[in-house]
Order: sequence, then C-alpha cells, then structure tokens
Amino acid sequence: MKIKDFVLKIVNKPVDNITSSQTLYEALLAILNMDIKFDDIKYKIQAKKVADLIMKSQLKDGGFDIGYNFLFGKQMSKKSHKESTTPEILSVYALIKYYDLYKDDKVVQSIKHGINWIRNFSYKYKDCYWVIPYAPCSYKEVHITNGISFTVGTLVYYMHVFNDYGLKDICDGMLTYMKDQLIIYRESGYWNYFEKELMTDPFYIKIDNYHIAQQLYYHLEIDKYYSNEDNKEIIRLVSVYLKRKLTDDIAVPYIEVNGKISRDIHTWGYCSLLLCALLWEDSLHIERIKAFMASKFIVSDHFAPIIKPSGEIVDKNYYPRSDAWVLHSLSEYLLYVSDEQVRKIIDTGLDKLGSCYYKGYENHVLTKRKKMFNFLVRILKNAIRR
Repeated sequence: MKIKDFVLKIVNKPVDNITSSQTLYEALLAILNMDIKFDDIKYKIQAKKVADLIMKSQLKDGGFDIGYNFLFGKQMSKKSHKESTTPEILSVYALIKYYDLYKDDKVVQSIKHGINWIRNFSYKYKDCYWVIPYAPCSYKEVHITNGISFTVGTLVYYMHVFNDYGLKDICDGMLTYMKDQLIIYRESGYWNYFEKELMTDPFYIKIDNYHIAQQLYYHLEIDKYYSNEDNKEIIRLVSVYLKRKLTDDIAVPYIEVNGKISRDIHTWGYCSLLLCALLWEDSLHIERIKAFMASKFIVSDHFAPIIKPSGEIVDKNYYPRSDAWVLHSLSEYLLYVSDEQVRKIIDTGLDKLGSCYYKGYENHVLTKRKKMFNFLVRILKNAIRR
C-alpha cells in the first residue's frame, strides 16, 4: 500500500452508529419500487416502518439533518450538531411517493411541514431566479447548487400529487437558475459543483459527475409531471454530457478538476447513472451500467462502497447509506426489467438495512482526524505557494 493511501485510510476511518437521512429516504424509495413491482405485504410493512422513521427524524423547522457533519466548502461545515440541509429535502420526496402509493394521511402533516421549510428558506435572486442555500441555517448565500435540483424535484412532485400549484413561481425560478448555472460545451452542459460566480477562485472549480447524475434524474422526473422549457433544455444538455462520459468509459470518474480525474468509484454516487439511463430509455447504456454494477459492486451480502475502475475493491466495509443508494437504483431497474437475481440482491440488501436499524458505519463524517489533516494540508499548500 502506498504511503498516501495508508495515510488516507487512517484519516478517513469510518464512524459507527450513524443514522443518515439519506439511508432512510433511499431505502424507502427502493422499498416503494419493490411494492409497485411485486405488490407484496412485506414491502408494505417495510415501507411503513421507514416512513415512520423519516417522520420521527424531521426537525422542528420542518427540514432534515444528514446525520453527521461534513465539509461542503472552503472550511465550511454545519454550525450546529443537528441542522437541516437542502439535499435532505428528498426525505419529503420519499414521503410524497409513499403517500402517492398508499394514500396514508399520517404522512401529510410531515410533508407539508417540509414544504413550508422550503418556502421559509427560499428567496428571489436577481429578479428572475429563485434559490435556496445548501445549508440555510448556517449560510444564507448559495455556494453549492445541487440542492436546488432536489428541491424543485420535490416541489413539482408535491404540486402534482396534492394539486397545489401555489409554488409554481418558485419552481420556475429555480429551473431558470439551474439552466443558467450550466456550463455549455459542444452542445452539452454540466454543472460546476459550486456556484458559477465562485469559479474565479480555483478552489471552487470542480466537476462532480455523480452529483450531476443525481440531479439529472430529478430533472427527468420533473418532466413527467411538469412542462417547463428551461427544464427540457437542462435535460437535453446534461443528457448529452453524461452519455458522452459513459461512451468514453463505463467507469465514469467521480471528480474532475482542471483535467485531473479521481480514479476511485464511489458506488453510492455512480449508481445514479443507471437511474438516468432508465429514464432515457437507452437500452445500451442501461445494460452496460447494470452489468458493470452487477460484476464489480457486490461483496457477499452488500455492495463495496469504493472500487477501482477495474473492479478492485478499495473499501469493502458495509455502509448503510451507500447501500441504500445502490438498492434504490437497482429497484428502479426492476420497474423496467424482470430479473429474479436482482430481486434477490435487493431483498438481501433491504433485510440487512432493516436488521441494523438503518444505522451503521459512515466514511464521510467530519472527524477531529479529518479536521487536523485538512489543517495540515492547508499549511503545506501555503508553504509551497511561497
């Protein structure tokens, strides 16, 4: 093992006993898909249990906490131990899907509380835009934009299911903003991970292909329920971008910065490429991605969270949050294709999530080790610049 890899392994040592909102909402979305496909009482029981856990985890302000602290900007992290962040609004999206399927009124209050959280923290920006900050309880400006895609996806689904179009102006303004955030190149478009205006600082130049895929999935979902020209342009441009990436190499890199790419594949993010391919109805990409996942991801009764493009396992630990993302993607695959082997894989994964009560190890936690390591790296970089 290289010295660099050894140091990073120590620094990134996972933390146990973490319950993440992402584990819960991704698990619920997977379970709902399984019940849509197979209409089995066991999925209904699982769905109710996870929906209850999501509602219990909702904070007083109506938002949801990811379950741990983490860095999401230049020395930026949550200012409170428990704090609502915008991407976690997908908890509300999952509850809306639960209500849409079962018409269980018990979740309605939680849904509306979450929608009010969006109302309270969204604001009009530069006349034609609506935005919401990534961590609005700590930072009032928008510096990471992906949460806006997840927010407008949730709002549109809410409007469709509850026939409440009072949020239309916010949705339209957010979609215009996300379209104008695109960086256009050769008839394709992608988002910089950070707000476009921040890119004058080299620190804020970063392409996160897996988050782009996650975002595009929700823009594709929006198009099912809501016609908006800005959204259609987003879909057209970003789809071209991701399809080119997949054509170049099925092992699409996670991060790109100034031409340099990360080589490790984080399976929780990569799997969103399958979600996009399913909604593109692109059979070639669907089967290539699914085959890559089926041949490289599986470790016994769970999915390796980090692998090399070759399939070599970098980290074989069981992270419930990572597994839940992959299970959701595979469950969407089953809505289009009958595959008994994939069903068994998903059932095994859902049972494992339930047996650990949807909590366990997490490798993204901002620990004292990471803080110290980041501090030393900053000192070293400043010394080199001098």
